[in-house]
Amino acid sequence: ESQTVADVLSNTTPGFSKSTEAQPDFGQTLRGRTFLTLIDGVPQSTPLRDGRRSLNSIDPASVERIEIVRGGNAAFGFGATGGTVNIITKRPEDGEIRSFFQTGAGISTTETGDSLQFETQVGTSGRIGAFDFVLDGTYISRGAAFDADGLRIPADTTGAQGGTAESDTVSLLAKFGYNFDGDRQRLQFSALYFDTAQDPEFGGLSFAGDPANDIRTPAVEGNFNPVDPGTRNVNYTLQYTHEDIMGSSLNAQIYYADITTTFGKFPGFPQTQIASEKVGARVTVTTPLSALGGATLVWGLAALKDETTQIATDVEDFFPGLGQPDPVLDQTATAIFAQLEFPIGDRLNISTGVRHEIISVDVSDFLFVDSSTTPPGITPTRGGTLEFDETLFNLTASYDVTSDLQIYGGFSQGFTVADIGRSLTDQSFATLQSVETEAQRTDNFEIGMRYQGGNWDGTLGGCISDSDNGSSFDPETLAIRKQPERIKGIEATANFYATERLRFGGTLTYLEGEVDTNDDGTFDEDLPTTRIPPL
Repeated sequence: ESQTVADVLSNTTPGFSKSTEAQPDFGQTLRGRTFLTLIDGVPQSTPLRDGRRSLNSIDPASVERIEIVRGGNAAFGFGATGGTVNIITKRPEDGEIRSFFQTGAGISTTETGDSLQFETQVGTSGRIGAFDFVLDGTYISRGAAFDADGLRIPADTTGAQGGTAESDTVSLLAKFGYNFDGDRQRLQFSALYFDTAQDPEFGGLSFAGDPANDIRTPAVEGNFNPVDPGTRNVNYTLQYTHEDIMGSSLNAQIYYADITTTFGKFPGFPQTQIASEKVGARVTVTTPLSALGGATLVWGLAALKDETTQIATDVEDFFPGLGQPDPVLDQTATAIFAQLEFPIGDRLNISTGVRHEIISVDVSDFLFVDSSTTPPGITPTRGGTLEFDETLFNLTASYDVTSDLQIYGGFSQGFTVADIGRSLTDQSFATLQSVETEAQRTDNFEIGMRYQGGNWDGTLGGCISDSDNGSSFDPETLAIRKQPERIKGIEATANFYATERLRFGGTLTYLEGEVDTNDDGTFDEDLPTTRIPPL
């Protein structure tokens, strides 16, 4: 089975929950909270209506490295409560043009006939004078999945929100760059296309037997989805950099993203699809401040236009003549930010930053559907405009105790609109103002140490995260609950380098999460496993 970005992060990064080994990363958190995923700075998360497919929107073969920032930060926001995952795609290597071709196949040892999977990757990159390029492509065809007894596992099991069995994936990356002005300036264009579609011969039916006693969802012949479930992601990015403008460096970026998430059909309900179209820009300036003894100021602004909606592919079967019940959410967001990093002496380094976000969300008129009644009750609901205005701070410090040992600590804040689309369809609103008060703001604290010396390196740290309006699913009704939350945990890594090429290591994550169900200052209930992973 080929690894996804979600698999890689869960196996290598402390604080990351284990991968679901499915299409979505629902249930995979960073320190118990949602995170903002970027690909080369382009947001992949859809916080207006969270489909949770952001980690599985690019093939790992196209990735050079992944940068992870825990907690909030000044440069990136619009949904980063638990942290930021910035996926950096491949760059051309120096020297002559290089190409590669790789292919492989696998089967289940208990059922060889229908389980065949094969994968092919091809790519080329290089530099020709001032021009450079990267072209990368991957195709994966997956067969059916079987358990240890040779029994077929449903391609889209209930609760997984999108399996990977019996699916095909196409991932394409193209990147072109041009350096000029003595390499001081650079213009780069990149395009990403990622598509995973599942067309199973056998589907899963949740209510085939007694739901309370069924141990496994049976595989039933037939594909019950009007549209094949999957993820389709298209990104275009144009980036300009200048290394020296009056002593500062400039990085300017404009981007477009079109993200579509199609869920498997749940028995008795419409099949749904989330569509998010984003247009954005970011300008970042890095200014050395020699008067402050080697300090550096990173400052800039960001803008994002995001239109998101959830539709039913078979809407006429459930709401004939009424049209789509869910609202169209049209977000306009701007932010200004500044991050100052300055050393004090030879051992102490301090970083502090501020980010101010202004977010406006236009909500169209929609139909509130009460699925608890038979037949479902339908109430026309008037839309409106939601306004959010938040200022977020961060402060971190690190101190070199010795040349091998460093201690660190910090505080940061994050903010998200917390799945407005789901909040609106969970209950009927006379006005939208109550949704504004349910936006989620998070305070994150951490302290720890890092060691690197001889053949060893390692980290040990602790974290606490508080939010007055934490967002999680009710385990019985699946409605979103907005209640005070507190998460605390311990993280550790250790690596031993036996030789230059052989390393042994591991990670450890222990988290606890509690919620105040009565809003009385007492945390009286544990957060569910979709938020807090096991040890």
